[in-house]
Formats: sequence, C-alpha cells, structure tokens
Amino acid sequence: MDLIKRLSFNVFLKSEFFKLNRWPSVYWGDFEETKSQKSRPNERQDLFDYSRFDIDLLGCFFPLSNGDGFIEIYQDRIKDCSHEISQRLSLDFDEVRTLLQTIVLIHEIGHWFSYSCFKFKQKHRTQVFNYQTSEILETIAQLSVLWSTMNLTNKKVRNMHLIMNFLTDHQSFPYKQYLRLGKNYTKKIRILKRYVELLDYENTDLDYLLLINKVPDPNRSFK
Repeated sequence: MDLIKRLSFNVFLKSEFFKLNRWPSVYWGDFEETKSQKSRPNERQDLFDYSRFDIDLLGCFFPLSNGDGFIEIYQDRIKDCSHEISQRLSLDFDEVRTLLQTIVLIHEIGHWFSYSCFKFKQKHRTQVFNYQTSEILETIAQLSVLWSTMNLTNKKVRNMHLIMNFLTDHQSFPYKQYLRLGKNYTKKIRILKRYVELLDYENTDLDYLLLINKVPDPNRSFK
C-alpha cells in the first residue's frame, strides 16, 4: 500500500490530467476460481504472442464501459512463477512471491489509473484507451512499477527490481518497450502528458510516448 500511495500521490495526482476519488475492486484467488465473463489476454490471438511471464497473465485489469474497472490477481500463477524466479535468482521463495504480487498489483493499478481516473474528457479518453496499442498501454503499466519505487534503495526494493528485470527479459514485445526510455523514465509527468495527448489525438505513436519524436506521427493516427 505504501508503494501504491507513492504511485498515486507522487505520480498520477501530480499530473494535471488525473484524479482519485475511489479505488478499484481487487479480487484475489486461483485463475479458474476468479475467471470473469470477459475475454482474457491469453485467449486473445490478434495482438502478439504471449509469454507465461507477462504480468497480465499473473493478474489482469478489466475495463468497464462506464469508465470503471476491476482487477483480478491470480495466486496460483504467481506461486508457480515465484518458484522459478526464486530458483533462477537465488532468492527466498516467500519474499519473491510477496514482491511479485506487489509488482503485479501495481502494474494493474497503472492500467486502472490510465483508464479510469481522468479529470476531464473521461468518456472520450476511455473509449480511445480500448483502441490503443498494447505497447503504449503496457509501457504506462510497466513504468508505474518503477515510478512507485523511485528514490527508494532498501533491500526489498532492490530485490523487487531484480524480479522486475527478470520478468522484462522473459516477457513479450509490448512489455519491453519502456526500456527504450533509459534514464528518461524519471520524466513521469512529461510521459503522462504525452500519453493523454495520444488519447486525445487518437494516435498510436509509441516513439512520441517514449520521448523520441517531438510531435506525434500523423501516420500513426487511427481515425
């Protein structure tokens, strides 16, 4: 919760575009027990090939048409993934499971903020969210994990970063794109501003979000 508060108040609420007047519902349980009626990432065939280390297979944010949404966290998948990570990184299993749960939850909270918490033009921006590329949406969610731990250097945070790096190395393409920011990932307010601009312009220019292009590429518009 401390990291979620840091993400909320030090990042999203410092931006002019986001507000916080509620928290999302979070459901915790085994994958089959919590299975909702909505389509799941691993059932989608249209975007990219998934890796079993993709965070959205360990938990998932489900946007609702009214601008709200809910989160599911899959304890059985996290447990299985934690066993492998603890062995590969020579870390204590219980600590890995706790930190991996934290990573997954904050990643999904990042999705929730970037969908459900707009101050203005919420209907339009949430509609465009559903048409954005996975690379853009996953970049914001991945950065949310890093932003929540900025300027923290304790042992738990260092191990959390080790786990995050392991996941990124083994995840599919959209989850890796935030790495292209390098040290520029710290420019959180500027990145969020560009994210909202892409929603408003109905544009999918990932290089603009990553602070590479100075203006959005008109050829990336999906109007």
